[in-house]
This record gives sequence, C-alpha cells and structure tokens, in this order.
Amino acid sequence: MTELRAVFSWSYQLTTATSARVFRLTGLHPGPDLPVAAAAAVAGTTPERIRASLAELERAQLVTQPAPDRYTSHDLLREYARDLAGSIDKKDECHQAVWRLLDHYLRTADAGDQWLRPHRDPEVLPEALGTTYVERFGGYQEAFDWFEAEHLNLVALIEHAARQGFDGHATHLARTITGFLERRGLWSTWTDVMQTAAESSERAGDLRGQVISHRYRAHALTRLNRLDEGLVEAETALRLAEQLDDQVIQAWCHRVVAFVLSHQERLQESYEHELLAVELFKGSGHRTGHALSLNYVGWLHAHAFGEYDEAVRRCREAQGLYQGIDHKLGEAATWDHLGYAYRGLRDLAESAQCYQRALELYEVLNDVYHQARMLRNLGDVQQELGDEDAAGASWEASLDLLIQLDHPDAEALDERLRTLTY
Repeated sequence: MTELRAVFSWSYQLTTATSARVFRLTGLHPGPDLPVAAAAAVAGTTPERIRASLAELERAQLVTQPAPDRYTSHDLLREYARDLAGSIDKKDECHQAVWRLLDHYLRTADAGDQWLRPHRDPEVLPEALGTTYVERFGGYQEAFDWFEAEHLNLVALIEHAARQGFDGHATHLARTITGFLERRGLWSTWTDVMQTAAESSERAGDLRGQVISHRYRAHALTRLNRLDEGLVEAETALRLAEQLDDQVIQAWCHRVVAFVLSHQERLQESYEHELLAVELFKGSGHRTGHALSLNYVGWLHAHAFGEYDEAVRRCREAQGLYQGIDHKLGEAATWDHLGYAYRGLRDLAESAQCYQRALELYEVLNDVYHQARMLRNLGDVQQELGDEDAAGASWEASLDLLIQLDHPDAEALDERLRTLTY
C-alpha cells in the first residue's frame, strides 16, 4: 500500500494545481463512476472548463475514461484522493463540494423524473448552494437512458447524503429515482433507498417526506411479495398522512393500503380504501389520482365481485380521464384491466386486443415488469382462443423478462410452458 501511494504521489505532484484540486474533490463522489457534469459540479465549475483537468488527470493515469465523458479510477486511487481532500482542503470546502454534487444530481434527476412521471405531485426541493448546473432532456427516452446510466451513482449518493447530514437531499433523491426503479423492476433497491429516505425525513422532522417514503416502500415491498411488511409501511404512511391537512396525500395512502390488501386477497377491505381514495381525489380536483382510483375500483369490481360490466364502465371512465391528460402509464393500466374484464365477459378477441394495447404502451415506457405481465395475460387469452403457438410465444417472451427481473413468477410460468403441446 505504501509503495502504491508513493506511485500515486509522483503522478499527482506532476499535475497542475487546478487539476490536482479536481482530483482531490472528485474523490468525494461516492458512486462507481464520474460523468463530466458531476465532476464539474463537485469542483464548482462548468463541464466545458473541467475537461482540460480531466484530460490531464487521464494522462497522469489518475483516472481512466471507460466510456465517452465518463471517468473512473481504482478504489485505492479514490481513497487516496479523499485522504488528500481531507488533509489539504478545508472541511467547509469539502462540505460545499458534496453539496454542489448533490444539488446537481437532485435537480437533474428531478428534471428527468418529470419526463418519466409528468403527472406526479410537485415537491419543493432543498435549498441549492449557488447556481447549479442541471442537465436537460429532450424526451422520455433520453431521460430514461440517463437514469439507466446514473442509477448506481444515485443510489450511492442517497446513502452518502444521509450519512453526511444532507437529509433533505437523501429524501428527495430517493423520490426522484422512484419512477425509474419501478419500471426497471429494481424493487429491492427501491425498498432500501426508501428506508434511507424514511430515516432521513424523520431526522429532519419532514412529515410529508416520511409519508411519501413509507408509501413508496410499501409499494416496493408488495412487489417483492413481502406483504406483511408492506402493510405495516402502508398503514404507517396513512397514520402519518392523517396528521397533515392534505386530502390528496391521504388519498394516495388509502390507495397504497388498498394495493397491499388486494395482494393479501382482502378484497373487500381493499375496495373500501379505494373508494375513500376516489372521493378524496375527486373532492380535491386531482384528475390523475381520480383516474387511478377509478381504474382500480373497476378492476376490483371484476376481480373481487365478478361484476364485469361495471368494471368496464369504471375503467372506460378512468381511461377517458387519462387520455385527457396524456397519462400513458395510467392508460396502459386501464387497457390491462379492461382485458381482464372482457375476458370475464368471454369476449376473448376484445380481451386480447386490450392486452396488446397495454403491452405496446408499457414497451414505450420501458416498464419491464408490466410488459411481462401483459405477455403472460395475452398468452392466457390466446390459449383460450385455441392458438397454442401464439400462447407459447407470448409466454416465452414473458418468461425471458421475468428471468431478467429474477421474479418469483418465472418458475410457475416455466411450468405452464412445459404443458404446451405445440
């Protein structure tokens, strides 16, 4: 180790003072790699100005560039850089460097999340330190690709922010990564970051942040089939929400309680919570929430009570609301539930068409888990229509996605495929 540090020191001392400072401060980034924009943020400059220093550090073999505009270095070099920052740079300067880094990621992630979840409720972000450089996106796919490239950095930053006393940044970073983690099926990661967010928001006395953190964690735990834990989180969120004078946030919490209860097959209780959400959203004029709850009430009419005509009516009403505000994720969910209702009505051709339309929307949204679900449902209907070749193809495509997600449903679907005679 001593010999390695001597080699590092020779390279470091050959760099200019500006590049040496960049090297030290970039060691404060906790993630696995460092994009140019993040390096600029931590150093307090712009991407255009930081490139010369990064190029010099690369020539000195203090960093490498595995992909265009993304830098990394060996763990020992990063530890060396952090040690230098701790001994050379003032404590306040290091604190401000981390603050700038968190500001950059939070505001960029928030801008990206607005593309992934354009109808989410607005949140007030923590105070920024000076003028923050924020990356902008030209559309949904560009934002999604940014999250794909950065999500490991974001997860590391959430934990780092919580450890360094930036509780507001930790809470809001966890919120802004939610849409991506859900669509990628990264539920274990989602569960962990929302636990960090819940602890951070509690330390900060941020009651609204606590509600959101417990609510999202309940959703993630339910996706992992950890239903008892999920219900505890959902009921905690609802209990905290009732302390706020905010009908919308209470409605969201009734929805997540309903979501967990439905997975426990406690369908009547789920229905009652969802009806409360419908009334709260409707009374608040919240069109997105109203549509979500109507759609779910429609599904419960079909799944719990066998009332398929009523299910179609409710889901069509929700679909009209979604289409009016261009909410593609919600519209996809209505097609899914309509597929279920038409299957119950034995209109199998219409059911298959609904599942196909849902699948197409989930593909546009890069929602892997729901693509797998729609393919499985479509295969079920195709089998009932007598087309085992089509059913087998749909199920195989679904199985590939479930294996990719390491989802427990893969085993049962694999068994179903073995029964086909095609």
